[in-house]
Amino acid sequence: MNGGRDNLFSLAALCVSAALALGPGPAEGSATTGPASGGPVGVVHVEAAGPLGSRGALPSPSEDVLAARPAPAVAPGASPPAERISRAAPGPPLTPVDGGAPVSPGPRAHGTASPDGDALPDPGLPGGPLTLERAIALAEERNPQLAAASARAEAGEAMVRAARAERRPRVNLEETVSRTTNPTLVFSNLLGQEAFGPENFAIDALNRPDALDNFATRLSVEQPLWTGGRIAHGLAAARAEGEARRAEREAVRQRIVSGVIEAYAGALLARARVAVAEKSLATVRQQVEMVRNHFEAGLVVESDLLQVQVHESEVMEELIRARSDAEVALAALDLAIGLPLETDLELPETLEMGTDEGEPDIAALTAEALAQRPDLAAARHRLEAGRRSVALARAARWPEIGLAGMVEANDPDFIGTSGTNWSVMLNARWTIGDFGRTTARVRARRRELEAAQQDVLQFERSVALEVRRAVSELRAARARVEQARRAVKLAESSLRIVTDRYREGLTTLVELMKAETALTAARMREVAARRDVLVARARVDLAAGRL
Repeated sequence: MNGGRDNLFSLAALCVSAALALGPGPAEGSATTGPASGGPVGVVHVEAAGPLGSRGALPSPSEDVLAARPAPAVAPGASPPAERISRAAPGPPLTPVDGGAPVSPGPRAHGTASPDGDALPDPGLPGGPLTLERAIALAEERNPQLAAASARAEAGEAMVRAARAERRPRVNLEETVSRTTNPTLVFSNLLGQEAFGPENFAIDALNRPDALDNFATRLSVEQPLWTGGRIAHGLAAARAEGEARRAEREAVRQRIVSGVIEAYAGALLARARVAVAEKSLATVRQQVEMVRNHFEAGLVVESDLLQVQVHESEVMEELIRARSDAEVALAALDLAIGLPLETDLELPETLEMGTDEGEPDIAALTAEALAQRPDLAAARHRLEAGRRSVALARAARWPEIGLAGMVEANDPDFIGTSGTNWSVMLNARWTIGDFGRTTARVRARRRELEAAQQDVLQFERSVALEVRRAVSELRAARARVEQARRAVKLAESSLRIVTDRYREGLTTLVELMKAETALTAARMREVAARRDVLVARARVDLAAGRL
């Protein structure tokens, strides 16, 4: 299980590389900001790592080591703003085409918002960027589903202790207070108080006695000697149920880990989509400027300028949607971890990457899943509990033998000992006829056991299918990453050529916008494919029961 956890941490690197590997900058000839022009450039390094490569990670081609997009320009002498992947860094403001006021989501501080709007830091959250390892640890501490599963597991342990206690004696203390004129009770209570005298034999005293107070204190002990297997089978069934609940807790934990990985990848990749949209907007604005220059020079008609401005508005709309999706993705990560939805999490910009495990072996993974899947183990434990329930129902056909002892004190006053006695009894009870009740219960338990056996068989087949599906999705996602990466390179080259041709007046604006749209779509597909690789890898581990 620890190996699977290490693998997951290394796999998160693929997601981060997707968030930052956005391809080359704008088309050739566009303005850029870098060291040559005096502007700061943020460079992101993705390095191979030994510690995270114990289980292996997905491939990290050399193209993943890329320079990040240029940082926003700052005033002379001012420090550039720190860029991070969180709600506090929503990206540059959007300037409408008509020159209106910029639109930008307001920043939020790290932590949880208080009712008056101030940020309340969460003492359980890390001060720096939230790593995948820490996110999983927080989920294991705070996720309500895991807390509920843990409570059920503890309840199962208590059920085992209760079933085991059935073997031990039962001690009862009983106090009965009575005041009566019932002739029979008065006669017996006088005997119990050892206060019966010759005068009590008078006919009037026997038939119409005076009211008598009696405090009867009894201490009894009951010990079962033989129950026909009822206690033994009940204990075995409780143990099987307890094991099933512990296995279910582990299954819930693994599903939560998988959910955190998917949400973590989703948050990072939502930010990557924002970056892609921002890059697309920068390219389109360069095209707007180029078309405007051509229009002012009389090289193109006004409709070309209007068309490219409409396209700029469309790209701005996509950027607004991408930023909104990023906010929702961060809230989804909060939910997966078990934090309030308004908690602002700072995510890292870089992660060290491990090495790829290679091609998964379906047969080996299937065998591993059938041997260690916790949810399958829970079903098998419940199957054993069903077998014990059949034996428990059958135990009603046998007699029960028990030993009991009692000490009794009777007195007209509270806690008196004027009359004491003791008894020891050996009890045997055998139900020799219940008109088919036990037979019907045994038959019902057997049919339920048969149904459970078929359910487990179907579960095992479903597990094998889940492994096969997860491996197939992983293979497809890896292939899609390669195709998407190739498409990005081709689209970048195409846009560069079309831009040069349009600048020389050799092609139309429609072709220019089509080339830019194709590049944006290719980058989006690459981002989605990278996310799918990470999620598919986590699903393979979940299907194999190794998270």
